[in-house]
Amino acid sequence: MSAKLLDGHDYDELEALLDAVGGEQNLGLDGVHGLLSALAVGPGEVSADDWLPLALGKHPRAIVHPQLDRCIELLLNLHESIEYALDHYAYEPVLMEHQDADGDCEVDHNGWCIGFAAGVDLLGDDWEDALCSDAGVIAAASALQALGVTCDPFTRCLAQPETSSDYDQEALLQRLPNCLIELRHYWEEPRDEHQSRRHRLH
Repeated sequence: MSAKLLDGHDYDELEALLDAVGGEQNLGLDGVHGLLSALAVGPGEVSADDWLPLALGKHPRAIVHPQLDRCIELLLNLHESIEYALDHYAYEPVLMEHQDADGDCEVDHNGWCIGFAAGVDLLGDDWEDALCSDAGVIAAASALQALGVTCDPFTRCLAQPETSSDYDQEALLQRLPNCLIELRHYWEEPRDEHQSRRHRLH
């Protein structure tokens, strides 16, 4: 893959464009990163025609916005950049930061989780097949669910996690890149079409 990681300027530009062209319930930069991360580690290809409406939200202003093409170009580059980062063990999630009442910075991973859940639901049947047959996929998906990813396949196939402490959440965020890399390796593993998916993650 010839794609390179997006730099800070690219992310700033994309965030501004999403704010400018996005419609109601658009995912924002962190949500889009979660969405495209799910597609990068998922079971199959999803057309940009299917995920772009999720990224841009309902009734986007993008259809008449002069910078629509640039926004889509950056979104497509982000998709490739995420795959590149996963393949080169350089993945970092894009998370939002907020200040609490004391002025301290807090990391908010909820937007990323919402986007990731939307990506899983696009290929929900294939996710469910793996969650019913492979312990490694279950372990990785359970960690994502504990972090806050709520989607139909996880809800139907996984036990509900107990409430996590702030420490648990920090540990889960540190584990996140490895979970995604393991899932990506799982789906890329060649399989006999007549065999169930039982490749074990490490």
